Amino acid sequence: MGNLIYPGGSGITTFTKTNLNNDDATFVGCTIAGAAGEADYSVIKDAILSAPSTIGDDTPATSIDTNGITYIDNFENNGGLELDTVSASSGTLTGATDTIEVNIPANSKIVACQLRVDVAVVDDAGDDTWSAAYSGGSTQAISSGSAAAKNTKVNTFFDENAATAITASETDITLTPNGGNFTAGEITAVVYYYKMTSLSSV
Repeated sequence: MGNLIYPGGSGITTFTKTNLNNDDATFVGCTIAGAAGEADYSVIKDAILSAPSTIGDDTPATSIDTNGITYIDNFENNGGLELDTVSASSGTLTGATDTIEVNIPANSKIVACQLRVDVAVVDDAGDDTWSAAYSGGSTQAISSGSAAAKNTKVNTFFDENAATAITASETDITLTPNGGNFTAGEITAVVYYYKMTSLSSV
């Protein structure tokens, strides 16, 4: 998506945002000035809902990668706040612990994690349940005693009252069998986190 051009009116200022990536979505705020401004806003909203391809250069169905990234841009100073997602798999589980390398960067703010068992989990002690926790630049339990069966799912928000959600360095997810060592299984993780883009130089 190359450019977004938002129409103006008596209540909304016209501007153009360029150099957006294919996976960016930009949220725009404006001051609605009375009935005229409300009418202008309604025109934009209706256009987006009825024909989103008319706003911007490209058709969302073919040009926007909907991979969960939302970018809120500070147009005046070129900073930004990005809600990003990263997905990774453990591969075949082995050993006393295993790691899902989600590689959440330093100075990010973790929001939530989703886990899914892709291949049933097995350990050599016969327990087969498992636990997950953030590890590295941030630590907190994600799940404990989760079921071994394929398609077991975990959805967990980060609890900021229990630990800092701000990563000090790269953060991954450590998986631990609740008995013995992993001998089989595979788990996929999706982590949601915020990161900032620095303001431009003056």
